Amino acid sequence: MARTTADGADEASEVASGDAKALPAEAVNGIPVSKPGAENILVIVAHPDDEVFGPGGTMARYAAEGKNIFAMIFSYGEGSHPWIQPELLAKTRVRESRAAADMLQAKQTVFLGFKEGRFADEVKNKRFKTRFKELIKSIKPSKIFTHSRRDLHADHRAVNRITLDTLRTMRSNCEVYTFEIWNFLFVQPGNHTRLIVDVTDQFSTKIAALRKFHSQYMSLGILLPIVYLRALFAGYEYGYRYAEAFTRVQ
Repeated sequence: MARTTADGADEASEVASGDAKALPAEAVNGIPVSKPGAENILVIVAHPDDEVFGPGGTMARYAAEGKNIFAMIFSYGEGSHPWIQPELLAKTRVRESRAAADMLQAKQTVFLGFKEGRFADEVKNKRFKTRFKELIKSIKPSKIFTHSRRDLHADHRAVNRITLDTLRTMRSNCEVYTFEIWNFLFVQPGNHTRLIVDVTDQFSTKIAALRKFHSQYMSLGILLPIVYLRALFAGYEYGYRYAEAFTRVQ
C-alpha cells in the first residue's frame, strides 16, 4: 500500500503550512525509514502526476520485483487551475496522487510544498536544503529518476538542476536517470547511456494510474497520446511492445 505525507483531515493543514506532515509510522523525525534487504528507488518530480507520466511503468515493474519505491513531489500542483481555490485543489491532487501510488505499489510519497514557478527561489531556504538531503540520505536510493534538463516545462528543468546540484554537494554516487514529459519523443542529442525498461506487463497499470488524476483531464487529453507513442517507439526500438527510456546523467 502506498502512503503519502498528507492524510485524511490533516491534508488541509498540511497544504496551508506548506510542510510535510503526518508521515507514516515507519518515519523517524519526519524522514521515511527504508527497510534493509531491498533496493530503494526514488522518483523526484515537480508536480503530482509527473511521477506517473514519466516512470510510472518502471515504478510498477520495480515494485513487482520487490523494490521499495519512493516518490518526492516538489509542489501540490495547486496552480494548475487558477479558478479553483488553491487549498482545495491541492487537497484533491494529493488524494489523486495517493490513489495512483496505490496502483503502482509505491511505498511512500513525500510532498515538499513548494510553490509552482518559484522552485529556484524557495530552494535557497537552508531548511529546505537540509531536509532534502536528509530525505535522500534516509532512503538510500540505488537509482533516482527525475526530470530532464531539456524538458519544456520550467518547473521540470528546475527540479533537475536542484536534484543534481544537491547530489553533487552530497558526493553521492547514486545512479541518476532522467525522463521527459512535455517533449513529443525522447530525444537526447549526443552519446548518452540509456536505460530501457520493458513495461509491457505494467503499461495498462500506468494508464489506469494516470486516469486517477481526474482534475487533470486537460493535461491527460494532451499527454496520453504522447505517452502511448513514446512507449511504442521505445519498445519497438528494443523489441518490446511498450518500454520506458531514460538517460543516465550520473
